[in-house]
Amino acid sequence: MIRKITWTIVLFGAVLSGAAFGQSYTISSKQLEVTVASEFPRVISYKHRATGSVLYGQSREIDEVVINGISYTPEVTSGKKSFLDSKGIRYNMVFPEAGDITMEASLTVSGAVLMFKIDKIVDNDAFRINTIEIPQHSIISIRSNQLGASLATALIDADKAKCGDTFRSITAETEVSEKLLSAAYAIVSTKHLAAAIETNSIYDHPSGSKNASDERYAKGSAKVSNGRVMYQMTKAGGAVSAGLWSGQWTYRAEKSEKIEPAPYVKVIVTTDRNDDRVVDWQDGAIAFRQIMRNARGAERTPDRVAQHIVMNFASAAGNPFLRSLDNVKRIYYVTDGLRQMVLHKGYQSEGHDSAHSDFGGNIGRRQGGKKDMNIMVDEGVKWNADFGVHLNCTESYPEAKSFSDTFVNPKSLGWGWLDQAYHIRHRQDLVTGNFAGRIDELKRDVPGLTFVYMDVYFGDGWEGLEMARTMQEGGIDVATEFPRQIEHSAIWSHWSVDMTYGPNTHRGINSRIVRFIRNHQKDMFLAHPLLGHAEIGDFEGWQGRTDFHQFLDKVYNASLPAKYLQHFLISKWTENEIKFTDGVRVTDASGKRQIFNGERLILDGGAYLLPWEPKREKKLYHWNADGGKTTWTLPKSWKKKSVKLYLLTDTGREFVADLDVTGGKVTIEAEAKTPYVVYPSKAKANRKAKWGQGGFVKDPGFNDRGITDWKIDGEAEVVSIDVDGHGRASLKVAASRETVTVSQKISGLKPGVYSASIWVEVDEDKRKASLSVTPDGAETVSVWTDHSFAYNYMGNSGLNRTRMQRMQVLFDAAPWKSSATISLEIGPGDSAVRFDNVRIIPTVRTVKEGYILFEDFENVDEGWYPFVKGDAGGVTDPTTHLSERHSPYTDAGWNEKLVDDTITGDWSLKSHNERLGVVYHTIPQTVRFVPGYKYEFSFDYQSAYADEYSFLIGAGAVDKREIISTTNFKQSRNTSKFKITVEPGQRSDVWVGVIRNKIEGDRKRETDLIVDNVSVRQIGVAGK
Repeated sequence: MIRKITWTIVLFGAVLSGAAFGQSYTISSKQLEVTVASEFPRVISYKHRATGSVLYGQSREIDEVVINGISYTPEVTSGKKSFLDSKGIRYNMVFPEAGDITMEASLTVSGAVLMFKIDKIVDNDAFRINTIEIPQHSIISIRSNQLGASLATALIDADKAKCGDTFRSITAETEVSEKLLSAAYAIVSTKHLAAAIETNSIYDHPSGSKNASDERYAKGSAKVSNGRVMYQMTKAGGAVSAGLWSGQWTYRAEKSEKIEPAPYVKVIVTTDRNDDRVVDWQDGAIAFRQIMRNARGAERTPDRVAQHIVMNFASAAGNPFLRSLDNVKRIYYVTDGLRQMVLHKGYQSEGHDSAHSDFGGNIGRRQGGKKDMNIMVDEGVKWNADFGVHLNCTESYPEAKSFSDTFVNPKSLGWGWLDQAYHIRHRQDLVTGNFAGRIDELKRDVPGLTFVYMDVYFGDGWEGLEMARTMQEGGIDVATEFPRQIEHSAIWSHWSVDMTYGPNTHRGINSRIVRFIRNHQKDMFLAHPLLGHAEIGDFEGWQGRTDFHQFLDKVYNASLPAKYLQHFLISKWTENEIKFTDGVRVTDASGKRQIFNGERLILDGGAYLLPWEPKREKKLYHWNADGGKTTWTLPKSWKKKSVKLYLLTDTGREFVADLDVTGGKVTIEAEAKTPYVVYPSKAKANRKAKWGQGGFVKDPGFNDRGITDWKIDGEAEVVSIDVDGHGRASLKVAASRETVTVSQKISGLKPGVYSASIWVEVDEDKRKASLSVTPDGAETVSVWTDHSFAYNYMGNSGLNRTRMQRMQVLFDAAPWKSSATISLEIGPGDSAVRFDNVRIIPTVRTVKEGYILFEDFENVDEGWYPFVKGDAGGVTDPTTHLSERHSPYTDAGWNEKLVDDTITGDWSLKSHNERLGVVYHTIPQTVRFVPGYKYEFSFDYQSAYADEYSFLIGAGAVDKREIISTTNFKQSRNTSKFKITVEPGQRSDVWVGVIRNKIEGDRKRETDLIVDNVSVRQIGVAGK
């Protein structure tokens, strides 16, 4: 129903009123004159005052506002009003058919920007406003009879094989259609002017269908961020018109009482912006930066060069927090202080994909707990590292403290890796404040966090905005897994920077328009032959990766050049060249990629001499993928006769040579794929790292090549720091005819029980290697091994694909005795022995009288002691972990659950739908079966199905195992006792474990084996 519209205009002191359409007047700034309608907040046309050129708005009279998906025609009064530094008109709208709700809107112009805004909204209990749309509200348009009329639009799409951009010339032959199209970004241009549109449009329901008022919406047009701008081709003024307007605004989301920011849309009009004497979409894109919304943290993106993921998973704690801090220091050294972006996957509970969606209040104790995490973050910042954590905002696991059957939908299954996940009721989580509460708890636990990574979030619209906004208001930058999700708020996406992870259909935003605008703000784009892009490099267990050299190659070969360019804004993009601000350009016109700063060549194919800080040029990074001699021009400000060349290593800069400067140029001879840095004069001395900071042991990872924190007794010449082909440092003791001891005095112990552990590998022949601890005033305790037959299959361990395995010993610190000596004793022998990653942490001793070992899993310091991962799945992330009780959700019977996740106490060892092969097994340093004796091995268990798993007694290397016996587990959905006798005979390499036999039928949800209360006791001499 169209109502009669009354209006009042105050124009040059005169009051005009009437009841007809067609009245208009002009609002203006120094740059623009804008003709607007009186009867409705509608722009008719724009005139650029300096050139006289014209753009259009909506020439057709409109009078509808869509509220909550229903069209209403308001009664409108309007009046001219001056605002601060702009002029405009205000419209008062009353909606009698919608409970007499009112809206106060305005059109104002300031400089080159026209803004429409709904400044005030008043609804009532009888009529609550959720969403607002103004159909065909073409706030900017062009016509086919204008020279060079063109429309450029961009969709947020991440398929590597596609492009989200559409470039159209608007001519008399352009098809006119009733269909309404949409985009995330849109720019119109003519030969003389360009204009871009920005809006704070957000859809309450991202499909755009629930509240869509107009059946003419093209299918899928308003989905996610791609519905921000609406457009349509129509007839106007005897020509084809292409008009743009805002998509839906959310005023109050469904089920929420929170009022959203005032709806607005802005248009900026411009002439030539990049001095190429042509006006096109690129000029509009440059102008758009003045009115665009910027995500929190975007200004930090260009400096985040060294990006890496730290992986902790399945209770293994492969990368405890303090070890991660040491790695941050290594990277600081080898990059000469470039900023790092450190993503911790698995900071809470048992690691990655455990106990989601606990954000705070559940920081993993095996990783080091809240204390160590804060040491890592607070000290890491001093080494130029930004830390973030992986959150799952989509799914929750029953062991999470936040889990409940109202928090999730128990019938909606999510990922089922270590446990079965269930999908969160997103909107309820948001509107109740639970989500915000968990973010607050995370910030209280770890105040120094810089960013949050939203894993597996597929949504957008109001829910995505509200989640991102909650984090950002808490001082946190937002990153995502998928590049097309919440593009309005995210600055980093995993699948865009990790080239080996995820399908290419989700690789990165493929829009040239969006990248032109925001290349300097986001790491969410596809790799480009000129712009490149940042690449994440991993050596801390993510995807089983451990190679520090490959990490460095990605930092220097890919990330650093891309990050250099991100410090400048794109101004002109042609096929073979991209120009930036400050005279920087990149081109492949010569057949290879080259970067110039002014006339100075700074990157030439696979070699470069890149300034850093990019705009201050304090030092120059050199990299040459092929190695050899190259000659470079130095910055003009470097008026030197010689400069200093340093090699970069993970222990700091090493001076190489003084380089003579001739004619402002310098020649560098470099090793291939090796980082160097050039300083104009002598660089400051390297910072001194406190390796092992926050822990009891100094240099626990043997990162100090001088072994200065350790004392050597015996043949010192056989002791060295060995760096393997992956860049992993370890303490190596070569062949020796006498015992060698490497020891360290530790202090700061408080009374109580501690676990001391180390990773050890003995080469081919047997040689005894012991870990001993002698507390002040107490007896020495020790553990030993003499051969390493067990392969390290744990994917998130930095030592995977070696035969490094952990051995541990418990010791007591007495009152008033705060010190102890930790010793590594290596007996005579020809085999080399390697040690790494010493760790001492408080624990609780579990004792059962008369038993060699009793483990109830209540106080395991890290891993699955006494078991280590077997060959099931090879080197991978397993589906076994320590499972925590959270009744009733982890108990049999809840939601048709078949077995308990925890048998007694709070913890058990759970294998969930494991892969075929040996799931876990003992090794001699955890359970030693001495030849000539026999032992009773027993435990409690529950098994969801019969014969899926078996108990195995074996000997030798797991991948070449000798099978002594196997015993299938029966189906036991109540707790049963398993008991078996182990007789090693004359072998010293006997072990026991669990093997997955078969994968049968659709049992992915709960093919589980739960084990608890593992007991070992010697029951006599073999044969008796």
